[in-house]
Amino acid sequence: MLIDFTLIHKKIKNIYIRVNREGNVVVTAPIRATHLQVSKLIEAKHKWILAVQLRSKSQIHNHSLPAIDKRLAREYLTSRLELLSSANNLNYNRVSFRSQKTRWGSCSSRKNISLNYKLLTLKTELIDYVILHELAHTKHMNHSLEFWNFLELICVGAKKHHRELKHSLPNL
Repeated sequence: MLIDFTLIHKKIKNIYIRVNREGNVVVTAPIRATHLQVSKLIEAKHKWILAVQLRSKSQIHNHSLPAIDKRLAREYLTSRLELLSSANNLNYNRVSFRSQKTRWGSCSSRKNISLNYKLLTLKTELIDYVILHELAHTKHMNHSLEFWNFLELICVGAKKHHRELKHSLPNL
């Protein structure tokens, strides 16, 4: 994946990657660091960079939600879903993305997960909570006590996240 960046050489020991408010990548590196070394680091950190760029583009300004880059949203949410799915040994069939007004996500009886693009307006913990909530439905297709107990096992603080999420409606 090719990511454009600005390289600044300084008398420092480490390489620093920043994403500014406009989503531009700025790298500060030691004087002896080569462009190739920095490019390899950028490639290794590309998922993190994309996530930060996505969040900077999705920030709420003047109480209105700017357009979300759906390609970046798909990449970020898919990578989080894959990570959390494999970490918790929870399998799903496929994932789709929508721009819904009343739901953050859903899981069908066929284990198809649907995620709302607008999740990117939330904190990372809440994004992960929604993904884990939907993955928990692959084991428990309801909101029974067993479901909530299981969710608490895979997502510490699930009840707190659930309460916080109720105050964050997707129809921003």
